[in-house]
Amino acid sequence: MASTDPLVEAFEQGACGRGSQASQLAERIRTAIASGKSSFPELTVADVAIARHLGRHIREEADWNRLRPGEFCLALACGLGEPAALQRFESLFATTLEAAERRFQRAAVPTEELSQILRERLFVSGGSPKILEYSGQGFLENWLRVTAVRTFTDAVRAGPKREVPLPESLLEVESGEDAELSYLKTHYREQLKQAFEAAVGSLEGGARNLLRQSVVQRLTVDQIGALYGIHRATAARRVEKARADLLAATRTHLMEQLHVEENELDSIMNLLRSRMDLSVGRVLAGSDE
Repeated sequence: MASTDPLVEAFEQGACGRGSQASQLAERIRTAIASGKSSFPELTVADVAIARHLGRHIREEADWNRLRPGEFCLALACGLGEPAALQRFESLFATTLEAAERRFQRAAVPTEELSQILRERLFVSGGSPKILEYSGQGFLENWLRVTAVRTFTDAVRAGPKREVPLPESLLEVESGEDAELSYLKTHYREQLKQAFEAAVGSLEGGARNLLRQSVVQRLTVDQIGALYGIHRATAARRVEKARADLLAATRTHLMEQLHVEENELDSIMNLLRSRMDLSVGRVLAGSDE
């Protein structure tokens, strides 16, 4: 029987036909909305819009557990152009984005222009704001760093040709980071780089192609689904499996190189997981299948 709950119906509309656990769905949607709005009470985005957006991004049971409702709702409100949300965004993340801009300060494109390009991509982008792609499955700040560096790299490459000071490794230490993160980057930079590259090389060709299409070519799951003649949900699962296989292979290679406690290995893997798209892009961008 079709649900009569407007939030469940909105979720299912966003899910584009994905199956859901109806018995718990309404409670989970309301809990996520309440949590998100309590984090940012100035937001005015409608509950039904949040429910629909959840439907676009929640694909499996674990997604509910990993969801960051506050940042998810803030990103949605920013994508919808709410002034209060955009103001809060700037107060929270302007410093993060400025730090990313400084990494490109010797590039041919002025940092002020890079800032404008990034914000247009995040909040305008031809009616499809990039920030609406944030799924709430990780820290919004980390997602923004990845998006900023990718956007700046594209902007510089499209501009006047000049050597771009891109970091050699994604594990480059940045100012303001906590001691544990800096320690991991400093001590395991080469081992992680080698393990990751070996893991990419060990993937089957199909998995590498999916990661290249998703990360380097930046195809959406809808585009990947159309390319392979499969449903978008199937395409999403295959991309996520490729990511999971890559992380598992990297962990295996690291275990062969390092003799560390399990919790320290977990911390190293969390560091890679938070910057995985950039790492995949660095390794796969120059290789053709």
